[in-house]
Amino acid sequence: MGDDNKQGSSALEKRHRRRSLRLNQEENQTSALNTDEVQSRPRRRHLSSERSDMNNQEHTNRQISRRRTKGSIMHDEVTTQLPTEQAFMPQYLGSDNHINIGKDEWRLLKRKLKRPALVSLLNELVEKNNIDVPYRMTSKEQAWDDFQALKALDAGSLLHVNYNHARMSYQHPISLLTIDVDNTGSRATDPYFQAIRFTCKGSRVGSATDSWNDQESRRAVFNHILDQDTPFIDRHVIRKALGTRRYIAAQYRPAVAKAIFHYFKPKSVIDMSLGWGDRLLGFEASPYPKRFVGIDPDNRVIQAGNLMHKQLKQRSKKVELYNAQAESFKYEILEEKADLLYFCPPPFHDERYTDEESQAYKRYKTENAFIDHFLVKAVVNAWHMLEEGGVLVLDMGDLRGSKRSEPIRFVDSAIDAIVHKCQFARYIGTIGARINDRTVDGQLGARIDPIWIISKGTPSITEQALFGRFTSK
Repeated sequence: MGDDNKQGSSALEKRHRRRSLRLNQEENQTSALNTDEVQSRPRRRHLSSERSDMNNQEHTNRQISRRRTKGSIMHDEVTTQLPTEQAFMPQYLGSDNHINIGKDEWRLLKRKLKRPALVSLLNELVEKNNIDVPYRMTSKEQAWDDFQALKALDAGSLLHVNYNHARMSYQHPISLLTIDVDNTGSRATDPYFQAIRFTCKGSRVGSATDSWNDQESRRAVFNHILDQDTPFIDRHVIRKALGTRRYIAAQYRPAVAKAIFHYFKPKSVIDMSLGWGDRLLGFEASPYPKRFVGIDPDNRVIQAGNLMHKQLKQRSKKVELYNAQAESFKYEILEEKADLLYFCPPPFHDERYTDEESQAYKRYKTENAFIDHFLVKAVVNAWHMLEEGGVLVLDMGDLRGSKRSEPIRFVDSAIDAIVHKCQFARYIGTIGARINDRTVDGQLGARIDPIWIISKGTPSITEQALFGRFTSK
């Protein structure tokens, strides 16, 4: 009888243990996966040793926040992140606390779940783990290394004489000078400007940040990834899909700015539209200009630019940044003139940096108003600050933005107005920023976006490549 009781007690304990195990397994199930799927899927296990606990805590403490609020610049901050053991479905998270599902697991999920369930699972991962916008991961150390590479770059080697073909035809002739494509330095501004850049809206779509923070927009991004049948999913794949479905503003290549400074060798530069800090970075990396004045109506980029300048520690460089509108800035406060005016105005209505009334698209509703009262007025306002023999570097693309089917020549009319209204202004040619587009069959040379050069009086540059005439028609 005693043995029977012991056997009964042992059997009961086994049943309790089995029941407890089954309950624990059921608690690990999600709305997207059924019980059999969870039981059949291999799970990553975490070491239970004290070393593992210490590593997990160290990993948590080292997480760098990429989250920012509107109106503030991006700082490195330690986040209060869920420890790995508390995260929702941690097997689908990478060390960067972002979705990271490898080939085998991604293939298994796509086979076992229907598309709506899989998209819901991905959305749930974002919501429950508080996953931030899929920024390009660039640490301060990586940014510093990229800046050092930009400093070491021989900008003169990027300049060539070539037959240039603009993507569109212009009345003003295209010169023979070309700047090659080079992305050196493009990551160096990430810790300071990337989060701000992701808040930029397009004329027809919302910003990448707004889209990521909206469930339905995120669903569209995840559905796009499934349409592309990618073999895995991670931060890079998601960012690429986000840029395809929503608007991510492009950067200005810092190497182009450095090449411009190398060619003209100015002592002082005024950037009339600071933007994402890429021309400021080109200035920091160039041995030629020693003074940089930047103007922008978005105070976030002014703060970010000041922080970047401080942390790059270029002691011989003087930087002055002003939160103002280019067409009404009071240049009288500046102590000296500049040898080079750099102006990269936004395309008409195509990029919307903030919703503030200080933005050009808010104040100038028509093409003519944008040209006359913003672009040309801004140049006229700054012209007296340009030294005799100095140049205006006008990099403005086509300016038509999304209305590319219209035959209106924004660029030609803007150049004509500047030359007419600015004393001693003279259009002298272009520098072609090479793009990745191939030339049309039978064409020799390079496909370029023209950077327009207007001098004040007789320019200090007399190289034939800049003055050579090559029509783009």
